[in-house]
Amino acid sequence: MLEMRPYCGGALLLALASVATLARAETELATTITGATVYSAGATLTREATLSLSAGAQTVTLIDLPADLSDAEVQIELADSRVRLGQIRRQAVAQARASDAEVRAAEDALHDATAALQAIEDGNASADLTLKFLDGLAQGYAKEAWTDSASASGNPENWRRAIEVLEQGSDRARKTKRDSVAAKRDAEALLRLRQRELNLLRGRRTTGSRLQVTLEAPVALNTTLRLHYFTEDAAWAPVYEARLDSTTGKIELAQRAIVSQETDEPWRAITLQLATGEPLAGLEVPELFSEFLVLEPEQSRADMNLLKRRVAAPAAAGQVIEEIVVTAAMKSPSPEIGAFAVTYPIPGTIDLDNDLDEDQLFDLSRETFDARLVTQVVPRESPQAFLSARFRYESTLPLQASEMKVFVDGTFAGSTFLEDALPGEELTLPMGLDRRVEVEVRNQGGRGGTSGLIGKRRTERTDYLFRLTNRRDQPTEMEVRDLLPVSRDRAIKVQPLRAVTPPTERDVDNEPGLLLWRQQVEPGATWEIRHGYSVEYPADRRLARE
Repeated sequence: MLEMRPYCGGALLLALASVATLARAETELATTITGATVYSAGATLTREATLSLSAGAQTVTLIDLPADLSDAEVQIELADSRVRLGQIRRQAVAQARASDAEVRAAEDALHDATAALQAIEDGNASADLTLKFLDGLAQGYAKEAWTDSASASGNPENWRRAIEVLEQGSDRARKTKRDSVAAKRDAEALLRLRQRELNLLRGRRTTGSRLQVTLEAPVALNTTLRLHYFTEDAAWAPVYEARLDSTTGKIELAQRAIVSQETDEPWRAITLQLATGEPLAGLEVPELFSEFLVLEPEQSRADMNLLKRRVAAPAAAGQVIEEIVVTAAMKSPSPEIGAFAVTYPIPGTIDLDNDLDEDQLFDLSRETFDARLVTQVVPRESPQAFLSARFRYESTLPLQASEMKVFVDGTFAGSTFLEDALPGEELTLPMGLDRRVEVEVRNQGGRGGTSGLIGKRRTERTDYLFRLTNRRDQPTEMEVRDLLPVSRDRAIKVQPLRAVTPPTERDVDNEPGLLLWRQQVEPGATWEIRHGYSVEYPADRRLARE
């Protein structure tokens, strides 16, 4: 027993020393957001902190983290590969609410901003009232001047003074309205800011989280710890600008990004990446199941008719809807699968406030292409010509569907929607009205009638003449579109009229019956197209168009 005492005592002292070392090594560490990869919905954030580690095992607690941090999605990276990562534990913690003094100060600031905006609106309303009053005076003076002139008793000097008074008052009122436009815009922005500040104080999150991380270092060292996690409170969307130079035929396509975030804190001096991946979408291909066809018994059809009648009956709607919902829930969902993924690094460091009212706009790419200018016309839908730019999208970056603003020769032409596009596709972008091409649509009075003694048949005729005149000083490629109805019933006969202009293409874009005429029209020349057809069907039936 005496020989064992020193050994037991030494072990106990060593254990106590190890516990004391761990207690001293356990530290709280604040992290800072240094990077973000933002997707169409959601973002991956990176937080960093520098820490000093002693040799051996120790615990580091990362504080002030979001409450909705997911254990499964958290990743911790250590810059020094010699440091081993052990257990990670997340703890929910309560956060301090804003003090009453902070809330009162924010409420006072909001009240002042509201009063400032109201003063501007009151001044604007007074200016409107002044202008209305001056307009009434002007009408009164005009009536008086006419009466005095008719009676030869008018005083021209009085009229001049009255006109001066009206002009001066009108100038001051209109200046007030002009100045109020910018002042109101600034006041509204300040009011939104004060409202957000108050909302942040009142709605400051009451819970957060902490991560306890066990680390083991072979020697004392300094290293950088990075924490990566996903949040749904951020997003970006592409927007485009198409700028056409109609003289050179060059079109510049600029892709930009609108980024917003609503996390619990602003992002300051971060590195930002935008990615086209969709983390919130499904990853797996939809699953298919075998399908078997059988002929249902007559009784089953009767039961189905009864079910249809019950669906139409309000008294039984609840029961039937419940049955339909259960059936629908058994079907496999169809996830949206991204066709491509691209990451856009944004140069420099970025500040991004956690506020949707202040979207950030970033340039992603600008490329110039040689375009063919094509004037397109759909005469029976609109007697106007529309300019289009057609080019092959020779780029390495795919395009996501989004809004596009169009500029022609430096002038804003309007907005449209750009569909998804992959490198190598031929794109046709609308450029707005082409006012240098005249379009004339002449209805040449198609005749119809009824024929036959037995089994009478009715005939309807359509006959149009389209005239397109090129008022440009250079040749213009033109495309005209129309249709030839397609019969889905053998009793309906559709025939082109004689002497019509043959189309360049039929069933355009694989759409049955769509016709296209294409021609290069010289300056000052007129292109004529005759388009007509007859539709014959039983006289005792009605013709329906789908």
